[in-house]
Formats: sequence, structure tokens, C-alpha cells
Amino acid sequence: MRYPVLALAFLALPAALWAQDVPSLGLDFDVPRLQEDPQEEPAAEPQEAGNPVPVMEFLYWNSRIEAGVLLTRFDKDLDIETDPGYYGRYLLRATELLTFSVTYRHYTFENSDLEGQEHEWLLLRSLMVGAGIRLPLTDEFGLEVSASAGAMWWESRHADQDDDASWIVSGEAAFTVRLHEMMRLKLGALVDFARTDFHQDSVESVTGLSGFLAFEIGG
Repeated sequence: MRYPVLALAFLALPAALWAQDVPSLGLDFDVPRLQEDPQEEPAAEPQEAGNPVPVMEFLYWNSRIEAGVLLTRFDKDLDIETDPGYYGRYLLRATELLTFSVTYRHYTFENSDLEGQEHEWLLLRSLMVGAGIRLPLTDEFGLEVSASAGAMWWESRHADQDDDASWIVSGEAAFTVRLHEMMRLKLGALVDFARTDFHQDSVESVTGLSGFLAFEIGG
């Protein structure tokens, strides 16, 4: 019995000495990590790298929608009473100052100015393309001037009145107020020039004057 005990003590002594020399075996090893190159620069944004902005992304960030009401005083030669109309407009900002637009106007009302006729029902529509300049005064206020051109359709419900289609040119100026990051209020005036023989009263250029109030939504 004595010899097995001595043998175990003899074998345990080197193991105890080895454990004292490396008490933290398996715990102090440094785990190798990927080192970042200090000279490596972060990837540049597409705009900074010179890559073109995708078309859909450009349209998303630079498109705006405008809707408003306008009160128009038509040329007296047209025999059309002063009445309100409505319009919608799509705007695309090309630069900080320059904007392109497509505008649709719509009038539908009962007219009492045509002599010798009962009240007639009118439908007047126009579609125009144009460009404008926005001049910021402060962060909240600004001025806009624009011009547009296109076609206008004049329609009457009276059987003895011929409908007509003509060209139209328009210029406008507006004062803008930022109500929210995504909304502006616009208050302005515009003048129209057209050439039509609607109501068979005029074959020359006619003018129209309007005031309008609108809301613009977009960045």
C-alpha cells in the first residue's frame, strides 16, 4: 500500500509545479482581431464619387404638387362673367432657383353675360407647360415669378354656339409662406393672353386677369 501512495505523490508533484508556472492557462491568450487600415478612407457617397443620381431618386426629392383656386376676370369681348376656377400643377425643381411645371386649369360655371341668350353652362380648360424662378427672402418667405404656354379649350352647352380651341400664354407672380417643412402657402396674381373667336365676338387676342390662392406640397 505504501508504494502506490508514493507513486501518486511522485506524479502529482510535477503537475502542481507546472500549474503554478501557468496559473492562467487558456485565459490570457490574445484573440487576433482584424485591424483597420488607418489610411483607408470611408466609402464616398454616390454624389461625392461623381456618380449620377438615379432618375427616380431625383424625381422623389425634387417634385412638388400645387393645388389652388383662382378668380378670373375674362376679357369683356368674350362675354364671360367673372368666376372662380381651379387648377393643379406639378413642379420639378431643377436647381435651387429654377423650376419647371405642368399646369391644368378647369372652369365650369353658369354664364349670364352673353347677350340675347339664356344662362349658358360653360366648360373652360387649359393645359400649359412653363418655368419659374423662386427668390427666397427669408427661411419662411419668398417670391416666385413664372411663365407658361399651352392650349385652351372653350366649350358652351348652347347648340348655336361653336366651341373653340386656342393657344394661351400666361405670366404670374406670387408671394410664398412656408407653413411646414413640406407645405407652402401661395398668394399671387396672373395675366393670360389668348386668341379665340369663342362666342363669335372676338378674333383678336384677349386677356384675362386672375388672383389665386394655393397650397404647395413637397420639399
